Amino acid sequence: MREAASRVGAQVLVSDDLDSDKRVADTLGLEHPVCRSHVKRNVDELAEELREQLQQGELTPEGLLQNPEQLQYLVRARPRDGPEQLERMYEGYKQVPLPKQGERLSV
Repeated sequence: MREAASRVGAQVLVSDDLDSDKRVADTLGLEHPVCRSHVKRNVDELAEELREQLQQGELTPEGLLQNPEQLQYLVRARPRDGPEQLERMYEGYKQVPLPKQGERLSV
């Protein structure tokens, strides 16, 4: 990949969003844009998992995601303050303790 990128003067690696492709792009110093289709699909799958957990009565830490549609909205509508909203969401979840070995991550 390094030789091919060098020969064509590549600045961007376009792929189907595999983790290994991101590592290659990082190693070669290439941009690696996120595939919006993959992001939407992954967020939809995550939202469905969260919905199921919420329906089973799992509680969410105060101030964190109460509604999976909120995450889907941020990804689809890309509101002007979306990055700030995602950052606040991330900062909140970052404070939640990791599950113990053998336990799964909750909402």
